[in-house]
Amino acid sequence: MFGQKVTLTPTVVNGSNVNNGPINLGGSTSSTISLNVKVETPTNSPDNGTISIYYEKSPALGANIARGGNGVFLNFGGGKIGIINFVIYLDSADFNTSGGNIYAEYKNYAGATYKSSNIAVIKDGTSPPPPPLPYKYIEIVPYGGTPILPLFHEYSYVASQEWVNNDDQIIQLGSPFYQGVDLREKTTFNDGSITYSGKINYNIVNFLPQFDNLYVNNTITGNQYLTTGQVPEMIVGNEPTESHTIKATGGGRQRDQSVRNSLKSYNIQWQSRIKYPSTWTNMSAVFFSMYGWRDISGATQMNYLPPQTNTGMEYRRLILEDPNDKSSYRRCAASNVIEIIPLITNATKNTVCCDQTVSSDNLASPLNGDFHNFSYYQWLVSQDNVNWDPIQNGTTQNYTPTPLMEDTRRTPSFQIQYYRRILLDYEKSINYTSNTVQINFEPRSSTTTQSIKIFPNPSTSIINIEDSQRAFLLDQTVVSIVNFTGTEVNSNKFSLINSNLISVDISNLVPGTYFLTVKSRNTYSQATLIKQ
Repeated sequence: MFGQKVTLTPTVVNGSNVNNGPINLGGSTSSTISLNVKVETPTNSPDNGTISIYYEKSPALGANIARGGNGVFLNFGGGKIGIINFVIYLDSADFNTSGGNIYAEYKNYAGATYKSSNIAVIKDGTSPPPPPLPYKYIEIVPYGGTPILPLFHEYSYVASQEWVNNDDQIIQLGSPFYQGVDLREKTTFNDGSITYSGKINYNIVNFLPQFDNLYVNNTITGNQYLTTGQVPEMIVGNEPTESHTIKATGGGRQRDQSVRNSLKSYNIQWQSRIKYPSTWTNMSAVFFSMYGWRDISGATQMNYLPPQTNTGMEYRRLILEDPNDKSSYRRCAASNVIEIIPLITNATKNTVCCDQTVSSDNLASPLNGDFHNFSYYQWLVSQDNVNWDPIQNGTTQNYTPTPLMEDTRRTPSFQIQYYRRILLDYEKSINYTSNTVQINFEPRSSTTTQSIKIFPNPSTSIINIEDSQRAFLLDQTVVSIVNFTGTEVNSNKFSLINSNLISVDISNLVPGTYFLTVKSRNTYSQATLIKQ
């Protein structure tokens, strides 16, 4: 073969379309690059070979094969041209400040090699543009359901990332949705600059629309992480109920009336989906056709026994108004989502470090995990090293634990939290579990006071917080409610009743146990809150 020509063309860099070099990594620590490689021969060729993509920070240091660019087979099919597409991953740390190069190399079966021209790789240190949507995407979500959100885009020098609505209000991951909303990814950098993604529209279907302030209590238990040989246990659902408000029609001191009814007579439909992460690059109709929610045939009972599988799965339960309605907008209400993940223990695939002892007033140091190509990470947290929950924002290689929300009524063992990491190998569709590490939280300082009283507790809607010793100036108080995984679900949203009494509406919270903190100046008080 003589005169072979190898042409390398970048097509997408971190979600942005390009058609030439240089490749700008911007401020990203890890970048996703789509490439097109074309090999041309002067005559029709029955000879085939392999294509690899190399990167180098300088010619003196030599080249390395890029992640995703290793020895892909190229077939000419008897013609003069062979074309193949790659998706590779480049890390900013692999390049000098001045950048480097990438190139494609074709190797035929005789061992002869042919290289493309170099394409420069630069990293100007500025923030890359926000991740675009391939088109305006609309996801349809059941009443009270949680949408499938893409993972946050990876940048360098990030101070915080969150989802926000059109009013720039933060929407917590895992929150149930009761009305339609447009969401954007908001990234704040260390220098104070902010960038927003495009909007994703979430349409919420109706359920019992004749009722005001409708809340549906539809819960299932619980996450299952299975070791080799274990089979899934029954997923148990509660008897669903609904509560709504009947507005007062008369004048004077008449108040709105709260009504609660059983939904036991309504039809049930269980759904499942393959647990596969959504990203800015794969979020499309194709993704949801493969990894979206699907009805489980015949699964219409209160409880559900899932089959054994080698694939991580998520489950939820729907309450239907009309079981014959199969449309996308059928009227239904969703339960919480639980996951069942079969795990394989392999220390060479997934290791995290290390045990810590810290003050409850301080942040723990980051938990560090090893890196693997073509992998998705999910951190888990537990209070007893038996029952585990996924951490909503714990989907990166490393994770910094949030401060423990202390409950002084519990035993000292509550001062320990356990962590481990699940690693999903994309290529093998296998979930590997790491070793377990623990953080020992020492008791808080003497500024803690337990003078508050919460009532009613448990509660379905409104709770009252009373400061019996008037230890706080409640008009200068900050109220925070977090769930078990450390995610804040109510940030300083309360109503001042009088100088020592405030109320908080928790009707939108998923039933479960929460930790409430009331802070005022240099003192604070904490208590456990149960939402029914």
